[in-house]
Amino acid sequence: MCSHALIIRCSLLPKSGNKLYQYHKRGKIICLYKNDNPGMIVYEILQVYKPLFVLMARNGISCNDFVYLDMYFEYTRLKQSGMQEKETYKLLSKLHKISASTIRKKIALFNSNVVL
Repeated sequence: MCSHALIIRCSLLPKSGNKLYQYHKRGKIICLYKNDNPGMIVYEILQVYKPLFVLMARNGISCNDFVYLDMYFEYTRLKQSGMQEKETYKLLSKLHKISASTIRKKIALFNSNVVL
């Protein structure tokens, strides 16, 4: 999101019009952009990255999987150091507060080949 953008709920919007902002209504959320630099709107971001999102959907990759990148990096480091797989899952489970089964699933996903 652009640093010039602010997202607020409709109920928090002031009743009087503010000339510094331009309003874009999307459901119950209003995006307020400074008129000097409106930045990108959601449509533009989706349009630019559409091929990547299609590729991710085709391969079962969620947009939220980025939160497991640090965990995967730690997993590969621990495996290279010689730690056993069971101990690795147990340690990562404690550190990241996620189940060992989730760790196994994400590691299998990250190790799988991407079909183009």
